[in-house]
Amino acid sequence: MTLFNPLSTKGLLKTYLTQVTGTSRQVSRSYLEILKKTLSLFGKDYENYNVIENKKKVLCPSYPTVIPLPKIGVLSTQNETAKLQEHFESSSKVRFRQRFAVPVFSYQDKLICRSSCVRSGSSFGDISNEAYLLKQLEVTTIIDFMKKPINPRPNLGIGLTELDPEFQNLYKDFSVSYLPWDAVQTLICFRKLGYDVSNLQFPMFEGSCYNKPSVNLDKYLKNITSDQPFRSSHKREIPFLKLLQLYFQSCIDKLENKNHSGLLIHCKSGWDRTPLFISMIRLSLWADGLLHSNFSLDELCYFVIAYDWYLFHHRMLHRLKNKSEILHFTFYVMQFLAKTNFSLNNTNQNIRLKKFLDLYNHFKNNYLQILQMVEFNKSNKYNPPC
Repeated sequence: MTLFNPLSTKGLLKTYLTQVTGTSRQVSRSYLEILKKTLSLFGKDYENYNVIENKKKVLCPSYPTVIPLPKIGVLSTQNETAKLQEHFESSSKVRFRQRFAVPVFSYQDKLICRSSCVRSGSSFGDISNEAYLLKQLEVTTIIDFMKKPINPRPNLGIGLTELDPEFQNLYKDFSVSYLPWDAVQTLICFRKLGYDVSNLQFPMFEGSCYNKPSVNLDKYLKNITSDQPFRSSHKREIPFLKLLQLYFQSCIDKLENKNHSGLLIHCKSGWDRTPLFISMIRLSLWADGLLHSNFSLDELCYFVIAYDWYLFHHRMLHRLKNKSEILHFTFYVMQFLAKTNFSLNNTNQNIRLKKFLDLYNHFKNNYLQILQMVEFNKSNKYNPPC
């Protein structure tokens, strides 16, 4: 395979599609080059940003070794950021896979953070420190994309949600919104349908076994099993894109609401659905001219892939093995979020649509070329006889 510089979008994708994004404390040369360029791009929006040091990935094995933070509020100085270090450490003990709450961008001095779900069996002290950290970051709203409550398994440290009886007293000051979505499994259809999900239906369950969505879906749902009253095991479906649009609108409304400050977005592990919605919000703000206005199209494409996905350990090779192209879908789907009602400053729909299509074409041209090369090499790999 032709070698590509990891500082180019093609090179980044080549690295991503051919190297396991592991949790090893040892990092490769290409990883460090990608991290350095990403930090440089971050600095175009946030001059003299502060950082959390994750040397040798002690805080979190699947987070970047250096995590940049916007200089906003309690993060305005490195001194103040350093004071929060112990609370970031507590958050890593509270969150599944140590994926603690961390700000990744801001809008009107509101920090948008990402993490995984809460771990069961966390100590009262650590959860108290985590709740304190969220309050210091002025997070008022938590958006949970987990499909359904998870039965606590102490050996794995998997928890439920912030409103589980184990945690609810400590998270009672936060507004928790449930937007259950199993994107990874559904997106197996994305490639099969020729990269077109306009007619795809999304199956949903309702009842005690499923987180009840915080948005009203009744007028969009239709029965697909029977005409009997809806039960916990009763299956219905909703147009896939309509569900995503409703969920995205809910995120935008919370970001726009003056009664809400910062947001924390998470799913179970925080490396599939979480980066999907983080990237969608980021790209929508970019189309409105409210974020990354100094970026070229290629710089934006590179930054989203590197920061939202690669450096925060989205397991690209694993997903591709299962035929789920969620990263590709992220850039593709923005064209369906171009309407003015998704804009935070009423940017014209045609302006947003052109930006999204230009970005998608740029991404697709790079991505499909690398994907085809990788798949060609795999199919032609020589396997010597035993």
